[in-house]
Amino acid sequence: MSVHMLPAAPGNCQVCATKHDPSQPHNAHSFPYGMWFQLEYGRDPTWADAVAHCTEEVAMQWKEQLKRIGRWTEPKDGKPIATVDKSGGVPVMRKLKNMEPVTVSMRKGKKDE
Repeated sequence: MSVHMLPAAPGNCQVCATKHDPSQPHNAHSFPYGMWFQLEYGRDPTWADAVAHCTEEVAMQWKEQLKRIGRWTEPKDGKPIATVDKSGGVPVMRKLKNMEPVTVSMRKGKKDE
C-alpha cells in the first residue's frame, strides 16, 4: 500500500488543510496535519505545536481558552514545532524536512497488487 498526499484545497492552509488566517493556529485535530506531522516528526501534533507560529499574544489567548475547557496539549519533550503555510508568513522555528502536507490513499497501486 502506498501513501499519497494531496495538497489542501485552494485558499486553505497548506499545513493543516483548514481555512484560517495565517496569524491564527493550525487545526491541531486536522487529519492531514496529524498524518503529515506524524510522518515528519514521529509524534502527534499538539496544540502547542499548532500555536507555535503565532504571536505570543495570539498563542496565549488560545492556550488560556483551551486550558479553560481542558483541551490544551503540549509535546512531552516540551519543544513545540512551528510550521507555517508554504505560501509565506512567519518563519519556522527550525528547518523542516518537507513542507508538503500529506493525505493517505488506501487504493492499491500496481506495486501493491
